[in-house]
Amino acid sequence: VSIRRFGENLMVILPLMLFLSIPIVLNFDHLYEWTDPVPIEHSDSKDVSLYVDSDKMHDEGYSYKESSHGIEEEKHSDHSKGHDANHDSDHGHVGNFWEHHPTMVDKSGYLDKDFFFARMIFYFVIWFVLISRLYQLSLKQSAEADKIKMRRTSAAGIALFAITGSFFAFDAIMSLDPTWYSTMFGVYVFAGCFLSAIAFILLVSLYLRSKGILVDEINEKHYSNIGKIAFSFTVFWAYIGGFQYYIIWYSHIPEEINWFLQRWDGPWKYISYALIFGHFVIPFIILIFYRLKRNKAVLTVIGALILAVHWLDMYWLVMPNYFRVEGKEVVSLLSWTDFSLILAMGGLFMAVYWRLFKTVPIVPASDEDYSQSISSEES
Repeated sequence: VSIRRFGENLMVILPLMLFLSIPIVLNFDHLYEWTDPVPIEHSDSKDVSLYVDSDKMHDEGYSYKESSHGIEEEKHSDHSKGHDANHDSDHGHVGNFWEHHPTMVDKSGYLDKDFFFARMIFYFVIWFVLISRLYQLSLKQSAEADKIKMRRTSAAGIALFAITGSFFAFDAIMSLDPTWYSTMFGVYVFAGCFLSAIAFILLVSLYLRSKGILVDEINEKHYSNIGKIAFSFTVFWAYIGGFQYYIIWYSHIPEEINWFLQRWDGPWKYISYALIFGHFVIPFIILIFYRLKRNKAVLTVIGALILAVHWLDMYWLVMPNYFRVEGKEVVSLLSWTDFSLILAMGGLFMAVYWRLFKTVPIVPASDEDYSQSISSEES
């Protein structure tokens, strides 16, 4: 109970993510190659509605023609716009995605830009409702009835968040490479996000303790329990990530294996090794020991390591879609812009986060279990 507000203030910052996603929305067609116009063949029909987005088709220089074999499509060159047959300068990727992957046209109903944003709106509405409901109940909590309402909201929220969180991972990250799919991907992303949230809460509590705040309210028992949760989700992340890799690697299906091949070639291999050791081996070896889970200096290092490697994990999921290594050519993966974004976004994030501690009580002292929580007695 004494550390509950750390997590609550963390979830309240979710609207900030909408603001930070504006650059993604503005560059959406460049980032997601499946936004190309989709040719739909009607071999037995004279319907000339070949493209899902006719306006976009016209802007990008596509036309259609009738032939004895039905409807055919062609792309004419528009030298005034700088287009050629192989490169789409507006999107920044080569050719038309659906022409290169005609067997994936059946996915075009789901990989639709309007439907994508409709799903995103649905996800965020669900999250906003759950967050506002839980946060208001927590701030106004004065009786057992309020906690019962929180539990009921959370019971429904677990199912809703599991579904929306998984599909958000599918849509926002996995569809960056629409030729690849994994039913375990949503759980993989959740495991890493929850582990990083635990690490963040751990670092916040240790920082406040160093400033003489909540020294008695957050004691050895809490640090030990946070360490146990961090240990369990370290194992869980490795379990999900490992089995996702083993199953796909063993089955060796071209549509699935290429995603891992991209991350196991050239300099990406070193990042893959860094994830194995930094995200699993090192935290596992350290957090398995009882005494180290109560050592504040060790927990500080492990918490910082988990956050840093989780950022590397997100980078590893996203960036190989844009920095594809051909042959053994070595490319530069990290740049100063990556770290400047960490400082900019992280600074804004922390500014809002600390601001919340000045507007609401730092601990839910009205909770009837608070006195038991701050005691040194193991629960």
